[in-house]
Amino acid sequence: MRLQKLKLSSFALSLWVVGYIFLLNLFTDAWSTLYYAIGGALALLFVSLLFEKTPQIVFKTILSFFVLLTSVTVFYKYNFNIVMTGSIVLSIFVNNAAVNFEMLSKSFFLWMLITGAIPVFLIFRTNISQKMPLRRLLFVELTIVVLIGIWLKTIGYEWHRKGEIRDPRLVLATNYFSPVDTLVSMQKAWRYYKKLKKRYAHITKLTDKHRYRSLEENLTVVLVIGESTRGDHFQINGYVRETTPHLAKEKNLISFPHVNSCDTITLRSLPCMLSPLSMYEKGRIPKEGSFVDIFRKLGYYTSIFSLQGLNDLYNYMGYDRLLTKYAILKNNRYTTQDMALLPFAKEAIEDQTHPKKLIILHTLGSHNRYIERVPPKLVKFKPNCYSSNLHRCTKEEIRNSYDNTILTIDAFLDDLITLLRKKKALLIYTSDHGESLGENGIYGHGRPISSAPKAQRNVPMLFWFSDMYKASKTGKRLYANLQEVQKHLQQITHDELFYSILGCSDIISEDEGIDNRLNLCSETLLARSPRTNTAKSPTHTP
Repeated sequence: MRLQKLKLSSFALSLWVVGYIFLLNLFTDAWSTLYYAIGGALALLFVSLLFEKTPQIVFKTILSFFVLLTSVTVFYKYNFNIVMTGSIVLSIFVNNAAVNFEMLSKSFFLWMLITGAIPVFLIFRTNISQKMPLRRLLFVELTIVVLIGIWLKTIGYEWHRKGEIRDPRLVLATNYFSPVDTLVSMQKAWRYYKKLKKRYAHITKLTDKHRYRSLEENLTVVLVIGESTRGDHFQINGYVRETTPHLAKEKNLISFPHVNSCDTITLRSLPCMLSPLSMYEKGRIPKEGSFVDIFRKLGYYTSIFSLQGLNDLYNYMGYDRLLTKYAILKNNRYTTQDMALLPFAKEAIEDQTHPKKLIILHTLGSHNRYIERVPPKLVKFKPNCYSSNLHRCTKEEIRNSYDNTILTIDAFLDDLITLLRKKKALLIYTSDHGESLGENGIYGHGRPISSAPKAQRNVPMLFWFSDMYKASKTGKRLYANLQEVQKHLQQITHDELFYSILGCSDIISEDEGIDNRLNLCSETLLARSPRTNTAKSPTHTP
């Protein structure tokens, strides 16, 4: 029997779609906040009716897009308790797409079938029997605007002039209704991305602004950038589990247990880590070049090996050699595990043609799906979470899977140290941001800084000196300074990384190109008393 088409007017179809979307939002929002969502529903109805005069196929496509976007957003808001922001949207489209696909699960596809595909099918099976005359359409749109005005008055929203502190209630209301929150975030992400590309094209090179000198010869510097890795899950930082057995045995290793990341999303944290940009600066858009430019100017051959796809950022950093995810993963048995970087790191470390080398390894670290980052032989803590939908796993399974990623990082760094052990070398490891593991119902990362839990900003930062480097005159001094700073400075941030990778490599500047108040290998840093003894001990899950 042939399925009969439904017959509805364009206005009725819009009402049906917006009403359905409103009900879909009930999965994530408490009944007490429904009055905030009313404004979003009215705004969506207003936008939908703007396309009422377009051909049926266009009108139905727009409505279907709203339904599918809502379905996806509600799924992740419900299961991961995320807040949709421009940074979240930006990371989805700019970061490694393959990693994002790993977070898709059977429950996601089932959800999309029921809440997305079937409603879209019904939309296209509907025969639009009548469209509103232009005069009536204008009247309806004007009525919706009036209702939005009444709603704003009801929630107590107050208008402020540009430059004044804005009333947050409208933003909060936007966050309570999808797909309005996602559409607004997409617009913010696009604006930020354009601004970022424009800014990257007009960066001030620090080597044009300051004079730098390298006092160390034949030094190999390795920076490992972690992903979603929490410092309070490191055994060497006081964690109750044995997650870093190899690092715990290293005598030349100094770890800072209380480190705050610049942000909770990769693309906004990295500029703070790589440039003089402060974590307190609005926008997180660098105005000056990265430390890589300084190293290259001083004769260091720079290689970047990355399992992520942030080419605009790598171009900003500058390099002599770059290999990203597809070139690295091709014919590689490790898939998206950090061990895939080791053969390339080994080749760069053993390169005899360049006595001074800077090697940057950008990992996937502890990015969900956690178990995908762990080789089978390193699965120590069991049982594990095998679903990308963390909401379906127990806290024990999530913790076990995540801690296995820390074990993998420990093994990865141990392999790197083995490659560097007989060379004059410095190894630095830190992560871009932390990760929520279900505390208070929150998973993953990407929360706005203003509301981000501590877990999403808690990162490791450690320094390792080879025996040969530590035995040198300057290396001995720098290591002693770093050791003394670690004893007295309880809380640090990503702000220190830029100056410390220069300072610990014995690069100096006589015209304020290096701020020694942020250089962890500097004797003068201990005078920075306002930042000492302010951190609390790490919180460990029992």
